[in-house]
Amino acid sequence: MMEKELRRAVLALLIIALFGLLIYPGLYKYDKLEGKYPVRMNRITGETKILREGGWVKEGDAASSTAGDEREQAVTRQDLVTLRDEIRNELLQEMQNKLNQAKADWAASSSPAGPVYEDGTSVLPDGGAGTGSSNK
Repeated sequence: MMEKELRRAVLALLIIALFGLLIYPGLYKYDKLEGKYPVRMNRITGETKILREGGWVKEGDAASSTAGDEREQAVTRQDLVTLRDEIRNELLQEMQNKLNQAKADWAASSSPAGPVYEDGTSVLPDGGAGTGSSNK
């Protein structure tokens, strides 16, 4: 009977130890690299992996991947600057075209004699000489 209780105690301690080693803290310890990339470290093997867009990448592979990301980000920033400049230039050109069209429409719609009464006589005392171009 004593032997049976001893086996139970040893088995209970073994179960508690295995639970403490393998299950309770988890197989992986999680951390962050540069406050940006999630990192997981295997508690048993010590293998470290970094979470990237394509999934978990081993530590050595992730360094080259990070450098590639920095190049991609630099290209992306340059593309954004170029795109911003193109959009700005297109908008400025469109505004200039509309302004030129409005000037042309105004010039075509205004009469060179200036405003007139219903009977056709000029509203201005000098016969319409002060309507625009001669107003210097």
